[in-house]
Amino acid sequence: MATSMRPLSNRPRSPLSSQDIEGRLEELETRLVFQDQELQALNDVIIRQQKQIDRLVEQVSVLKDKLQDMAPSLVVAQSEETPPPHY
Repeated sequence: MATSMRPLSNRPRSPLSSQDIEGRLEELETRLVFQDQELQALNDVIIRQQKQIDRLVEQVSVLKDKLQDMAPSLVVAQSEETPPPHY
């Protein structure tokens, strides 16, 4: 939305006509509608990203479990341990 919005600054104020007030009110309402739309769009993105993060965390957990099941243990059970050669 590329409209020329007048900044709401602290400039010296002269008495505003009814038409000026109406124009400014319309401008503010337009800004509010635009901001509401943008806020909803950003909220939708956040919700979508959080769902994706949740799925990825679950997938990493599953892959971690599979990897642990597939990898041989680096520590041998005490009963399977062979005595050192100097025995």
